[in-house]
Amino acid sequence: MTSRRSPVGRRSQAGIKRVSSPAPGWETVFRVLHDPGMILSPDFRILHANRAAQEAVGLSEQELKGRYCYEVFHGTHAPPPGCPLEKLNASKHAETAEMEVELLRGAYRISCAPILDENGKIQSVIHLAFDISARKQVEQAAQDSSRQVKSILDCAGEGIFGLDLSGNHIFVNPAAARMLGYEAADELIGLHSHSTWHYARPNGEAYPEQDCPIYATLHDGKIDSAEDYFWRKDGSGFPVVFSSRPILENEKIVGAVVSFRDITERKQAEAALRESEERYHTLFDHMMDGIYRSTHEGRFVDVNPAMLKMFGYSSREEMLAVDIKKELYFAPEERGSHILDTGQEEIETYRMRRKDGSEIWVEDHGYYIHNAQGEPIYHAGMLRDITERKKAEDELHTVKESLESANRELQQLLAREQLLARTDDLTGLRNRRQFFELAEREFTAAVRYQRPLSILMFDADDFKRINDIFGHAEGDNAVTKIAQVAAAQVRAVDVLARYGGDEFVLLLPQADAQQALLIAERIRSSVAATIHVGADQSPFTVTLSIGIAELQRSPADEDIERVVQRADEALYAAKAKGRNRIMIFNSE
Repeated sequence: MTSRRSPVGRRSQAGIKRVSSPAPGWETVFRVLHDPGMILSPDFRILHANRAAQEAVGLSEQELKGRYCYEVFHGTHAPPPGCPLEKLNASKHAETAEMEVELLRGAYRISCAPILDENGKIQSVIHLAFDISARKQVEQAAQDSSRQVKSILDCAGEGIFGLDLSGNHIFVNPAAARMLGYEAADELIGLHSHSTWHYARPNGEAYPEQDCPIYATLHDGKIDSAEDYFWRKDGSGFPVVFSSRPILENEKIVGAVVSFRDITERKQAEAALRESEERYHTLFDHMMDGIYRSTHEGRFVDVNPAMLKMFGYSSREEMLAVDIKKELYFAPEERGSHILDTGQEEIETYRMRRKDGSEIWVEDHGYYIHNAQGEPIYHAGMLRDITERKKAEDELHTVKESLESANRELQQLLAREQLLARTDDLTGLRNRRQFFELAEREFTAAVRYQRPLSILMFDADDFKRINDIFGHAEGDNAVTKIAQVAAAQVRAVDVLARYGGDEFVLLLPQADAQQALLIAERIRSSVAATIHVGADQSPFTVTLSIGIAELQRSPADEDIERVVQRADEALYAAKAKGRNRIMIFNSE
């Protein structure tokens, strides 16, 4: 629920006192209130509702009249727990009742007061709702923010504390208390930082308060970051890196917040690194592989004797003067993958140039050493000459490519042989063997699912005469032409094959003899209408005799070969009837 604010609305939030029958003009005041208001009957039914209440619930006063107040505002059929109306009803006294509630349209402070008649009985009830959603949202946001800040402080791995202008602790997170040797953060609250963790230098001398960089933050607002030495509760000290930032209120410094990390391990590691330098150089000088240290910019800091020998330089000083990126690479693009450019810690293989300009392939095992700020100090690595290995790998790669090429050729040949094994080389149709493989599957499916299936057998009439007159080459051309014309008349699911010589066979799935007859006629008429031209340019035509047989359901010994045989018999019957015709197998 939302409402517009006005001086009238703000004055009414002070509360409603118990009143007798309202004075004349009360209705005018009631109706101009900017906060939703209603006049209720003693049983809390709505008698009047001002414009703000009507706008808030989206109903007219006429639609509101007679309805229970809690039904409109709470969406319930009975007063919810804590409802001011319920309190007013339960008290049996003519007193004002107030409370804050969450309603359907937001948070409100509900105020109810009875209007008494001359006998002191409740005549009606004034019900006002004051929108406090914005205030609630601000309070909730403040609570959420406070919880989030506390969660961050509690979970942080770094020590974090706040100081007032005097240097006293005003808050301390658990990590800071733990690193400073206190059981609880509260132990440090109110204590002065100079007397707890900053009372002496590492050598035991007094530590002047003004020398601490944190106090520059408190007095000058300087954002600082430095390494220092903190002391624990038990008197032991440890090195830290810290940063401080001022706390401002109305642009004035009121304190500082400080975060710090214990860098004992890093300091120990740096000391160990220095101590190991001598041992490192013993190995450095006697390794068979090249060892080097270089800057990120591409200059050698140190190289071992094996490195000099690998690249053909006569002295350490000569190689330290080399520009790695310009003088040891063959092409600029090769520098892009080198770890001196990328800063990555990894193993890389690449080619480089020796002093005499000859090529050398190396394997680089390298890593970076960083300072406290995370910046690379230098790169240390070991180079191994893999030129011979690279040549062997290249030769192996060449042999592998040759084998793969030969394998691809064999696969192509195998695919071609498989295609030829299934295809008639003259017509491009399926051959007899492939036909029976496909026909067997279609026959099995037709029997299982009780579907029709037909076979057509056809050949050229008096084909020997064509060979005798025009020659066998022209006879082959005629066979090829018949195959092309017939293929153009069949369906995609049909299987057309060359059976042998000038004879063809056609499998028609899901087609009975009568349906097969239509396709056969298209083939017969199309072939008969095709003009062939002999080698001497003399035209001639070819006719077909076609036999049809369909799958029979009754014989138990029925198979695809029997269907083909019956179609062949029908073909010979067509020949006997005078050729250039179609016959359907008839057992009678």
